[in-house]
Amino acid sequence: MKGSINIIKEQNCVATLKSSQTFGEMALIDGEPRSATGIAAEETIIFFIGENALIKLSEDNPKLGVQLLWKISKLISQRLRHTTGMLVDYMG
Repeated sequence: MKGSINIIKEQNCVATLKSSQTFGEMALIDGEPRSATGIAAEETIIFFIGENALIKLSEDNPKLGVQLLWKISKLISQRLRHTTGMLVDYMG
């Protein structure tokens, strides 16, 4: 919501996210441990939603729940395409 988050994987900063960007969506969806760590790069305010809250939101407001899950799905797809493109470039 405010600030920036460094995404750290294996002691390397792989991305810096600004306000309105998300992280942790894969762990939210599949329940697996996070594959990276988010560390505030400056004073930061975040919005956190856990699995139970997402389920309750979807039950209370199905339209909003679908919109949120659609946005998360699109984000995961975009990140996977980006990562796949980087892997192909690396292998080529």
